[in-house]
Amino acid sequence: LTIRRGFSPDIGVNTLFNCSNFLNRLEDLNIKRIFICGLPFETNVKEIALMLKEAKFDIVIFEDAVKPRNPELYKAAKQDLEIAGVRFMRTSQFFD
Repeated sequence: LTIRRGFSPDIGVNTLFNCSNFLNRLEDLNIKRIFICGLPFETNVKEIALMLKEAKFDIVIFEDAVKPRNPELYKAAKQDLEIAGVRFMRTSQFFD
């Protein structure tokens, strides 16, 4: 199942992921783990990962498929996510 946040600049990052119907649908489909990629890492990716982690999903971020807008903020954002229990892996590990 691939979920795209959207392509319109008018749609906020949290619109889809804050929708209780969306979270309920994931639960109905028995989805337990979500893999995330995208940009910018230190804002959008981080916020989505933390929201979904709070909703009790197992979150994995493909660290070679994200990019920070500000590289200096990457390390701190990654540390915050790791503390929250978000895991990181490379896409090559997934496809092995």
